[in-house]
Amino acid sequence: MRNRTVRVRSPLALARAGLAVAALAVSAGACDKSGGTNAPAAGEAIAVPPATFAPDSHASDAVQAECGLQESLPRYVEKYSRGRAVYAPSGEAASGKVLEITITNVVAPAGGAFSGPKHMKIHARLLDGGQEVDSVDVDRSTTQGGYGNCDMLRRIAAALGKDLARWLASRG
Repeated sequence: MRNRTVRVRSPLALARAGLAVAALAVSAGACDKSGGTNAPAAGEAIAVPPATFAPDSHASDAVQAECGLQESLPRYVEKYSRGRAVYAPSGEAASGKVLEITITNVVAPAGGAFSGPKHMKIHARLLDGGQEVDSVDVDRSTTQGGYGNCDMLRRIAAALGKDLARWLASRG
């Protein structure tokens, strides 16, 4: 697909373009009826710090160092939670609601798709003011993937992030 440039030739066309953009924003749910956004207030968002690997996760040093799962998992939770969760790279907002993610098991023999399926299991704890409110264990596997282990594990991380976002939504 090639990029196209649209030229506005008259003030009337400019006004129509502005109305079209506003209509798209409203139909996409960007604004509620009071004129604000649908995103939760800053105090309501759940902070999601980088994930950690459990000591007995069986994740190889290469997977831990090269795949970036510690950052990608919370970013996928943020992406799929529709503003309910926010990635907190330095772990800020520890006094409010926090979702801690621990990668408890990784099965990813070297060789990408040629070495068989990849598997990841996580444990997530929802904390409020430092106290555990709820927890969940989720696992996913894939035989589909890209060109290596990290591609396949990122595919799994995306699915796990979506699972955690749904779980958070079910918590009210």
